[in-house]
This record gives sequence, C-alpha cells and structure tokens, in this order.
Amino acid sequence: MSQGKSTAESKHSALDALISSQSSLSPDFERYLSTPEAPKDQILEYQNLYTQALDYLDQRKPVEAWQILFRLSQFEWDADISKQIANRVRAVWDTNSTAKTLLAENDKLQGNIRTSNWNADLTADSQQRINEERAKARGDSKSPQPAPSSNSSSSVPGTLRMTEEYFKSLDSKARIKLNEVKIDNIRTKARSDLVDYITTLFKAKRYAHAVLAASFYHALFQDGELPPEVANQATASLEATRQIAKAVEAFRFKVDQKQLNTASVILEEAWHTGEYTPQMLGLPRELKLKVIEHANSVRRMRNLIEARNFEELESLLDQMSASSADFDTTKPKALIQSIKLDSRMKLGRARLFAQQGNTTKAMEEFRSAAETWPGNPDLEKASTEYFQTEDKSTKATADFDADFKRGDFRAIAEKQTLYATALQSDQPRLKQLESSLLKVKSAEIALEKSRLLETSGDYAGAWEATSLALDDWPTDPQLSLLTAKYSTRAVSFVSAISKARDAETRGDKGAAISYFALARSEYPVSRIAIDSLTRLSKDIMSPEDNDKKAKADATPTASK
Repeated sequence: MSQGKSTAESKHSALDALISSQSSLSPDFERYLSTPEAPKDQILEYQNLYTQALDYLDQRKPVEAWQILFRLSQFEWDADISKQIANRVRAVWDTNSTAKTLLAENDKLQGNIRTSNWNADLTADSQQRINEERAKARGDSKSPQPAPSSNSSSSVPGTLRMTEEYFKSLDSKARIKLNEVKIDNIRTKARSDLVDYITTLFKAKRYAHAVLAASFYHALFQDGELPPEVANQATASLEATRQIAKAVEAFRFKVDQKQLNTASVILEEAWHTGEYTPQMLGLPRELKLKVIEHANSVRRMRNLIEARNFEELESLLDQMSASSADFDTTKPKALIQSIKLDSRMKLGRARLFAQQGNTTKAMEEFRSAAETWPGNPDLEKASTEYFQTEDKSTKATADFDADFKRGDFRAIAEKQTLYATALQSDQPRLKQLESSLLKVKSAEIALEKSRLLETSGDYAGAWEATSLALDDWPTDPQLSLLTAKYSTRAVSFVSAISKARDAETRGDKGAAISYFALARSEYPVSRIAIDSLTRLSKDIMSPEDNDKKAKADATPTASK
C-alpha cells in the first residue's frame, strides 16, 4: 500500500516538475509585457539625437553634445537620466572653472614671489654699497677703528626689510602648494564621481546612457585612455545592446513560427539583460501579450495538476499543443495515463478486498485511488459497492455475535463463509468462529460414528459416542436427542456409568470402581469405563499425591 502510494506520488511529482520547468512570469516582467510599445517615430528621433551626441563627442565638441542631453531627457523612457548626465558634465566644468581660478591665483602669487625676491635683492645691494662706503671711510683714518658689527643699529632697517620680503615669498609659495593640492583633489573627485555614475548606469542596465557618459568622460578628460573599469563597462554595454537586438529578432521569428514556448524564454532572457534598448521599447504589445497567454496556460496547468483534474488538463494540453508548436505534450500525457491506470488498479484492489470482507484494506485502497485521481468516473460506483459491502459486513458481525451468544454453533457453521469474510480482520471473533466450527465438526463426527454403531447393533457404543460429544457441547439438540434415544437401548450400561459417576462425585471410589467395572463388563471397549478405572486405580495407589492434589484444589477455595 505504502509502496503504491509512493509510486503514485512520484508520478505526480514528475508531472508537476515537468510543468514547473516552464518558467512562470515575474511581476516586473509581466509589467513589461503589459506595457504598450513606444511610438516608432519617437524611438527613431531618440536614436538620431543619441547618435548625433556621440558624433559631437567624437569630434571633441562636448558643449554641443551636452545641449542634446536636455532634448533626450524629454522622452518618457529616458527618465531624465540624460539630464542627470548633463548635471554631472556641468559639475566637471565647474571643477575646471574652479581650477582655473586657483591657477590664476597661483600666477598672482608667483608674481608676488618675484616682487619679494626683487625687493630683497635691491635691499641687499643697497646694504652692500653702504658697507663698502663705510669701509673706505675707515681706511682714510689714521687710527684704526673697529669694524662695525652686523648688529649695529645702522644695518637693522635693511635687515628687517629683507626678512619681511623673505617671509612674503615663503607665504606665497605655501599658498601655491595648497592651491595645487586643491586643484588635484577637485579634479580627482570629478573623475571619480563620473566613473561611479557610469558604474551606476551600467548596473541599472542603462547601457545606452553608460556608453554616452563614457564618451563624455573621454571628451572631458583628454589626457589618455578611459579608466579600465569604464572601458570594460562601455564594451559590455555595447555587447549587451547587440545581444538584446538579436534576441528580439529571434523572438519575432519564433512567434511567427508559433513556437511560443521558446519565444517566451528568449524574450525573458533579453528582458533580464536589459529592457531599455530601442528594440525592447519598440516591441509591439500584441506580440508580448502572447507570452502572457502562454504563461497563463502554464499557470492553469499547474493548478489543474494540484487539483488532479486530469480531464481538463488533457484538454488544455491539446490546446497548448495547437497554439505552441514547440510545447511537447508527450511526457505529460504519458504520466497522466499512468496515474489514471494506478487509480483504476487501486479501485480493483479495493473491490477485491471488499469482496473478501477486508473492509480496512478496501477503505485504504479506495482512499488512495480517490487521492490519486479524484475525477475517476468509477469512484462513485466503487463507493456504492464499498458501503454496501460495509453494511453487509456490519450485519454479519452482529448475527455472528448473536449466534455465538446463544451457542448456536450449527447456525454459525451454516454461514461460515459469510462470517469468515466479514470477520477477516477481527482476530478475537475469528478465534470464536474457529472454536465454533471445531465443536460442530466434533459433534458431526460423533453423530456419524453413533449411527454406524447403531447400524451394527452396538447401542452402548453409540450412546458413548454421543455422550462424550455432549460433554463438550451440552446444548446441542441433536446430540441430546440421540443420547437419550440410545440410553433406552443400552439401559444396563448407561445405568452402571451413571451410578459410577454419582459414587465418584460422593467420594466413594470403591463403589465407583465397582460400577465402572460392571459397565466395562457390559461394554468391554468402553472408553468412559476404561479411562475412569485407570484414573481411580492411580488415585487409590498414590494416596499422598491425591492428598496434595486435594489440598491444592482446596487452597483457592479457602483463600476465597
């Protein structure tokens, strides 16, 4: 049962996996498919402007290209990205303006340095002439005069002027260095910001804008090749645009060939690559809706599989096969037929168990068949048969209990087939049925034996046969009737047996032995007489054992 259920579940899983392999539409992709195409004339105008901007950049005319950006941003699908590129370009230009201002300031500072140096040189020359004149004056004097100290008050003004000019020169040089650092920083930041924005455009799959921004970078910073990451992204953007164009072309062809399954996969891959290319924007909505229709059919197939509605599923598969030439229905149909066959086989086993009276197994198979194929048209008929069998089984069980309680084992024997079927899974009642049939069998053997003995005139033997069977089944009317009949034909034997049993009951073992011996003399092969004499003889020969047995028999009574 569990293995059959596992097989059915594996087939359901295989069918579901087969249908699930048809990719379902994501909400974003379905949104694209439902969006109307952009007007062809607008797409053409946009492409022309875009190409014109690239041409200007190739000619190193960034201003003209920058002006076109504002016209590109007016198109809905541009989403003002071109205007954002224009803002980035303007930021670079503002950076250049700032750098020019700082360079002009450096030129002015350089002039200040030259002036300071000139003033310092003049001061030094003037001080040197003064020193020389003083030296000559000292040479004309007869008495030597000490040389003037460099710290003399007469040289202080010139020295201070030289020091002041020196500090002015140092200050100007420091400012020039700071301005150079500022220029380098703002230029580096401008480059970095534009590179980051190009990366953002590439990751957002705005390939055309990424290429355009990379071209602006090359035109704005005319100091060599593009940064590696920008060059790589520009190349990847061009390749992605080319692949998307080829995919859209293939999609159109597949739709014309009614190969919607393949067409859906091609278009979805192209959309994942990028949806903002002219080819994707211009794809007619009526073609895109075919993908939605195909996906809806796949979604409905999945729902029918979950509901296990194979009738409608087969019909839908036929429809899809007609509308989509590349949708192979061979495997799904084969799995459906296999699942249906499993359900029919389970119903067959359920009927077999029901006929055998094994309602538990029948119900398990019936339930499994219903779970495997709820729409099986044979289920209703099988259900009716099952519940009819269940009613018969319940009634047969009640009848058996009544017969067994009355001790009517012959009635049980007459309906043993019905009872055996109904009680197949009821072990306690099966044991009762077995004991009942055994009693009837033993009684019938005794009756048959007594009739044979009666035929030969052996009435004592006939009475003994029915009497022994009656001990096992005291309520059987046939045994009682024949036992009474034979007792009138073997009076002395029956009387001796009866008196012997009464004596044994009283504990008079001697009298009992005498009467059993008398009975044996009447009927030498009497089983009752022989067994009783053997038992009583052992009792007399082993009195100790008898006492122990008597005490053992008395112990429960005493404890009670």
